[in-house]
Amino acid sequence: MTPTNLPQLELKSRGVTHYKTVGWHQLLKMLDHSIVVEQLERPPVHRVSIPQLPEQAMLVTTEETISDVTVVVTGWVPGVEYPFVYRDLTYLIPIPNVVYRVRWSRAKTEITELSLAVTTDTVITSETRLFRWPFSNVYHDQRVCWTTRVTCELREVVERGVFGFMQTPNNIHLYGLGVSHNAPYREYHEFLRAVQDNQGVHADWLIPISKTVMDFHQS
Repeated sequence: MTPTNLPQLELKSRGVTHYKTVGWHQLLKMLDHSIVVEQLERPPVHRVSIPQLPEQAMLVTTEETISDVTVVVTGWVPGVEYPFVYRDLTYLIPIPNVVYRVRWSRAKTEITELSLAVTTDTVITSETRLFRWPFSNVYHDQRVCWTTRVTCELREVVERGVFGFMQTPNNIHLYGLGVSHNAPYREYHEFLRAVQDNQGVHADWLIPISKTVMDFHQS
């Protein structure tokens, strides 16, 4: 039995469209070499390899496109005393436990976005509540305001990203009451001196961001 309606192909060449009727055997032979069949033959599970993660990484997501794989990592860094440079003066600042989120491009081998928050918890889990970065140069949505292009391996994002940002000389951008801190100091140098003298940021100077670590990772 021969089908009465044979398939038609739409062919386009130099802006001109015409149609060609083909037999079923011809159509199947063409499909056998097409990208459609190639995609259908792919295994249902597609593995995405990612490089070594930084220490104390907590949550990881991968976003795959045709040209790149972006790895989103959320982790934490233990509190540390760190020198902040502001207007040629150096302040030794005790920083609370830091929670970071980084977007890292495998194709470019670089950090494409960095976000920072802090926590007063000593045991950090996906349900830990977070506070705004209490210092300058971080937006309300926790992204850092930093124009430096950071090329590094994924395992180096804490050293090259988090600490690289902190060692950049500070300015007053995005510092202010209700923006980055809740302290009674409008001048940034007064705030840094108070944090240094107090040997840390007062808990009531921190502003909650209504996010857990999981929320922060998924935002």
